[in-house]
Amino acid sequence: MLRISKWIAVAMLLTAPLIAEDRTEQTLSETVDYHGGMVTVEHGFGRVSVHTWPRNEVSARAHIRSSDPDFIRNFGFTVDSGSNGVVIHAMYPAIHTHGEDISYSADVELSIPERAPLKLRSRFGSVQVSGLRAPAEIVNSQGSVEVHDIRGGRVENRFGSIIIGGSDGDLTVQNANGSIAITDVQGQLTVANRFASVSVDRVGGGLSISNTNGSVNATDIKGPTSISTTFASITARNIGGPMSIADSNGNVTALNVAGDLSVDTRFGLVKAERIRGSLTVENSNGSVSATDINGSAHVKTSFAPVFLRGVDGAVDVENQNGAIGISGLRGGCNSVSLHTTYSPIKIAIASNASYTVSARTTYGMITTEVPLTATSKSANDNSSSLSGTIGGGGCRMDLTTSNGGITITKE
Repeated sequence: MLRISKWIAVAMLLTAPLIAEDRTEQTLSETVDYHGGMVTVEHGFGRVSVHTWPRNEVSARAHIRSSDPDFIRNFGFTVDSGSNGVVIHAMYPAIHTHGEDISYSADVELSIPERAPLKLRSRFGSVQVSGLRAPAEIVNSQGSVEVHDIRGGRVENRFGSIIIGGSDGDLTVQNANGSIAITDVQGQLTVANRFASVSVDRVGGGLSISNTNGSVNATDIKGPTSISTTFASITARNIGGPMSIADSNGNVTALNVAGDLSVDTRFGLVKAERIRGSLTVENSNGSVSATDINGSAHVKTSFAPVFLRGVDGAVDVENQNGAIGISGLRGGCNSVSLHTTYSPIKIAIASNASYTVSARTTYGMITTEVPLTATSKSANDNSSSLSGTIGGGGCRMDLTTSNGGITITKE
């Protein structure tokens, strides 16, 4: 097996030039042949920059800075090449001080073949990778990560932002205490974060985002989508498949979803528009507003109103201490079930609609502005009820509230 080992130490080189009174700098570089396998980088306390080139070689360059010349002389930098790949390792000397502060860093720049898989681990510095036509595994902490034009893989960071622009394969991204911004992924994208925002734009496959204490924005996703967070908002636009959303203490907005939409949240507003499937919302202490639903609509909330317009299928709303307003029913026969307490119910129907109606309330009135043939009707100081048919009847309409009125109007 061919193996080339290069050990570079500053002590073997000429004395580093004195750049400033309190800082010494030195640059080291080495180029080795690439015989296939993984390019592995182990680094810390400085920036790492990786780009690709057409050569079948790996070039490594380290620029070291320190306020202590002894640190420079004892810094180690290895570049090992073999049939299993190339390993680049920065080795910092042990530091013994007597009350003096020592500053140091080592920036590393790498040029590698574009088809070489990359495994990079670093900390206390930024990472930049671009132009890789092979999978990448990038793990960093205490520094930003910026990646462009890769072939999928895994990116992980802590206490620093992640920016990714362009991935031709499936991609997994994980962060903590740092924002995530991703664009143009051709494949499945899986994202996890906490205590910072997530923004995703243009994904060719499915999307899964799990976040806590950070907002989520997702736009132009071609496949099925699942998003969750807490104590922050979720906004999703142009989703090309079914979608599920879980949130608490944050508003939810979903616009133009090409499939069923399911929302489970608490203490936040829910807004949904142009849903090309059925809508299911379970909320509490937050309003629900939805328009242009191609399927059925099932909504549960409390202490906030529900407004639905333009539903093709059945409508089922269960509320407490919140008003209900329904209009623009588009199906030939929309089964309607509306229940609330301490609030009014208002439903508008087409002039040619046909319903079998059952309406009940306490401490409120039942009013209908469309012709209704009553089969039973009662009213007293405490309650009112009305049963009958609108048009030819047949399609069920069940309306129930307390301490609020019920109104049936014409569109």
